[in-house]
Amino acid sequence: MRLLTSAFAVAVAISFFGVISSSHAMYMITDADIFVAEGHVTHSGNGTLDLILLTESMGGIENIYKIGGTTVFDGDDGNSDMPTGSGKTTSNESYMTSIGEIRDFYRLNFSDGLGGSTVDEIVLFVDLNQVTGDDLTIGSLEIVVDYSATFGDDRDNPWGTDISSGLQNGTDAGYTGGTTIAQLDGSKILDMENQGAGWGDYGIHTGINPFDGAFSDDTRILFHWESSGHSDGGETIFLSGEYTEIPEPSMFVFLGLGALGLIFRKKK
Repeated sequence: MRLLTSAFAVAVAISFFGVISSSHAMYMITDADIFVAEGHVTHSGNGTLDLILLTESMGGIENIYKIGGTTVFDGDDGNSDMPTGSGKTTSNESYMTSIGEIRDFYRLNFSDGLGGSTVDEIVLFVDLNQVTGDDLTIGSLEIVVDYSATFGDDRDNPWGTDISSGLQNGTDAGYTGGTTIAQLDGSKILDMENQGAGWGDYGIHTGINPFDGAFSDDTRILFHWESSGHSDGGETIFLSGEYTEIPEPSMFVFLGLGALGLIFRKKK
């Protein structure tokens, strides 16, 4: 009985830290982490309380939300340099912000009523706009914290400043240092599901809990995105203020239960 109790405690601990402390180790984003946002339940664009990371136009990039004329959220401006399919068909872009601003965004949109948020994972949404039949290839997605603060401008301190769209647009892959906490395990192809701007077509689990105690509000975080095959309009990558996919149960739960079964069987 003592052995069984100890095994159960270990399994619970493994499950807990596998889910809650995902930021301590790099999360590999696989095919299983990419899902279709069924029914267009996720809007994208100005006025829908999204945090826009990458887009193709100036609309909504300020990431400012007001209620009754009062600013309640002011995030770092979005990168507006995504391809529109006219001449430029590939992207190599970055978006920088702070963990604190992401936390404030989630607290505003997914409040738990106690000063916190119900969100425990960053989920990226992709508004896909392509010529019908044309797919989009994501060549790279890398999420980095504590990149080197050597730019000599607002990008060095996103928590204490407001990074402009111009600075975001000029970053590209020109950053150094930091710790990669999530990345794709290889290139991914997004099928053309639904045409038209203003809706999130895909979601991408990152395995990152923005409220993990390993992060502080002033922790710098960077999202680097490379894609090709852009053929129409422009894609928008954003954090949703209206909908987020519930993460699947951690595989550690099932591993822990399996271990318990083996131990119980051996004891019996």
